Amino acid sequence: MSEPCNAALRSGVNNRYIVLRVSLLRGQGRDPEKHLTVTCSPSAGDTELCVLQDGWESVPVVPGDIVHLEGDRSSGAWIINEQSGFLVLYPDLLLSGTTISSSIRCMRKAVLSERFR
Repeated sequence: MSEPCNAALRSGVNNRYIVLRVSLLRGQGRDPEKHLTVTCSPSAGDTELCVLQDGWESVPVVPGDIVHLEGDRSSGAWIINEQSGFLVLYPDLLLSGTTISSSIRCMRKAVLSERFR
């Protein structure tokens, strides 16, 4: 998914960022990390770093995605791991509990029922 034309980007309590760059880092003896370069500025001038660790690196985020970040923002970077924080991919997509529970058996059925009522 790419950025909607009317996406309101902002920082603070209701933060919404656009992902500019994604890089997967694998170190010797370390678990992999995914580093996201994000911005809440339409000009893409002020960027921030978001580090996904401890399983969060498997989130299928790509440049152009809109994300909502919650977590520990220390030393100028968002740290999201199993101890603290989370990332919401596509925060404008609202799914009901019934849709989510029906996706256990068949993911296609859940998607199709949402798109074609």
